[in-house]
Amino acid sequence: MPHSTVASTLSILIIDDHPMVIDATVSLLRSSYPTADLIPAQTAADALIKVESLKPDVAIVDLSIPETVGQPSRVDTGIQLLKQLMERY
Repeated sequence: MPHSTVASTLSILIIDDHPMVIDATVSLLRSSYPTADLIPAQTAADALIKVESLKPDVAIVDLSIPETVGQPSRVDTGIQLLKQLMERY
């Protein structure tokens, strides 16, 4: 069971190119962390912008995501995103 003091300040970035997966993840997390800030992103580019501006505490990353809208999903895009996040933060 999560601690209420953690949940009140926790921000979680959810990165996935499938809206249904984001919605399901938000529902699951909301039940355990009702006051957490849950931030969706559907592309690597969107995720980088949101990380830079919002500084989330946690990121849940689908490894197979597109770089930008309209591009196909690729496993290396999610891995490259994680590498960039590790280097920067």
